[in-house]
Amino acid sequence: MTATTAPPPTVEPLAASALVFHDEQPAFVAAQKTMITDHWSRSVAAKPALFDGTVLIAEDLTVDGGRLAATLRPIPFSAFLAWREWGYPVEGLTHLSAAAAIVAADGAVILGTMGAHTANAGRTYLVGGTPDLTDVAPDGTVDLVATAARELAEETGLSAPAAIVEALVVRDHPRAVVVAVHRFPITADELAGRIRRFLSADPEPELADVVVVRSLADLDPRSVPATTRAVVRHLLGP
Repeated sequence: MTATTAPPPTVEPLAASALVFHDEQPAFVAAQKTMITDHWSRSVAAKPALFDGTVLIAEDLTVDGGRLAATLRPIPFSAFLAWREWGYPVEGLTHLSAAAAIVAADGAVILGTMGAHTANAGRTYLVGGTPDLTDVAPDGTVDLVATAARELAEETGLSAPAAIVEALVVRDHPRAVVVAVHRFPITADELAGRIRRFLSADPEPELADVVVVRSLADLDPRSVPATTRAVVRHLLGP
């Protein structure tokens, strides 16, 4: 039998998004409650700082000509983590997240390495995360570009520039990421210094450190996921 290679992630400009919240959990949460509880108990035993809040998971996600559409449903983080670590067994669901690409004046890209207490300890990503109930607007819509700005501030202390020059949507089924590209008028070393000072003042920072990426050779595929590598490749160019 010949092994198949997964296709690389796709990166395209985000033309529009229609993300609508529906206040009903996916059916598997109740159907597999016992297995999810057991999985969560083991997860918390290994990482006591984990918190079982509510995040949003995408259902029936489509991207057509840069137009993103999906229904976002609430899901306990315990169920989301189990679904992810079981290998995404439920069809029709997508892990949709928001990320901020931090681009310095010298062209380098800043990534964040997750802290030891987090579910993704040691992994290096674009700064961002999975949306939660605070990201749902009064009209029931979700703006992941705004979510990316919130994550940027919470994880790095940086304020998003007033204008978003570029927004992207990345597909790597069963994952998708909306990326807001934030370009800062200072060097990568200055940006990294600012973020590290912010992290040192936080008693429990989300990030352990930041990584300055000036070329694709700076990306370790063992710790940097394919979606992040695809976005950095897009930003750095050939």
